[in-house]
Amino acid sequence: AKDTTVQKAESTLASATLKRELLEERVKDAAKPTKPKKDKESGKENNRGFVERAVQKLKPDKLPCKKTPGVVRLMDMIDYTPAGQFMNLELYAAAQAYLNKAPDDADVKALSAASAAKLALKEAREVERGLAVSYDKCVEKAKWRIWRKARCVACTAASAVHVTRRLVQAMDDEGLTEEEGGMAFDQEDDEPVMPLEYVVLDEAGALLEPDALGCLLHGARALLLVGDHYQLPPFTKWQGAEREEYNVSLMERMAKLAEAGHGRV
Repeated sequence: AKDTTVQKAESTLASATLKRELLEERVKDAAKPTKPKKDKESGKENNRGFVERAVQKLKPDKLPCKKTPGVVRLMDMIDYTPAGQFMNLELYAAAQAYLNKAPDDADVKALSAASAAKLALKEAREVERGLAVSYDKCVEKAKWRIWRKARCVACTAASAVHVTRRLVQAMDDEGLTEEEGGMAFDQEDDEPVMPLEYVVLDEAGALLEPDALGCLLHGARALLLVGDHYQLPPFTKWQGAEREEYNVSLMERMAKLAEAGHGRV
């Protein structure tokens, strides 16, 4: 079963994420082109959003302006009627003058809604980021609560050498105190008080002796070696391994001692 604290934090974060996603849709909707409006007196189209987008596309240079359908629509909307050929810069200036006029009530309402949606989205993102940090910390605390109650730890022999140190480092990175699920330390040698009293090594016949011994560094009281030292031996690239008996596993060494009449080893 999932930790109740984690479940609550996950649910709160999910709600914040949903709120942020809904606000993103609101911002997108607010940015969509509005339907064309007609001036009651002149009958001309009045669409401030279209003019704003057209100005962004216009290049304010002195080149002759091409009368594309979009340009003709813009000219009609801003009531720009030059006598002859005109430049892009002139049309750009006329469009800017149109935008400098006070917007009507509908435009003010649309701009206000868009601004409010952007502000709400910004706040929602900040809240979501904060809740994400809190959720991660809840998960770490839950992991440590589980770890402190754990009766069995499964890992590779290579990682077993530093297993407690790595866990303590992870705890330090998260800033967990001992009350929050962190690790207590021995005052003398600064070693974590986290004994692993019983060790079971699978495939012990194929394990290098230093790796096997590294599993016994955490307060082991008993060791069970599981394997067959007559099958695949430990692998190493060291050329002097056979001469120094480095490729002899702990299981094989203890078996030879027993066979030599040393009894229980």
